[in-house]
Amino acid sequence: MKFLTFLFFLVLSFYLIGFLLRLAFRWWIVRKSREFEGYAKKMERERSKAGKREGEVIVEQVVAKKRVRRDVGDYVEYEELKDDTRNNQTV
Repeated sequence: MKFLTFLFFLVLSFYLIGFLLRLAFRWWIVRKSREFEGYAKKMERERSKAGKREGEVIVEQVVAKKRVRRDVGDYVEYEELKDDTRNNQTV
């Protein structure tokens, strides 16, 4: 009988934990959605204050950094290609 009581409380606790986790997850999703909604409204206000037309695109170019020091010499970036000899065979 003790085993059945233990099993009953074990199953009951799993159901209770699952229920509480579902509630906590729903609360977290609602909180994050409101947070993102507020962020979107803030960005919309900033965009409307800037006076830009809808659909206008601004491109800003970023200067690429060199990966090696200047005293190393010439550096050429390359991409290794796998040599597929099966397709290059002549019949």
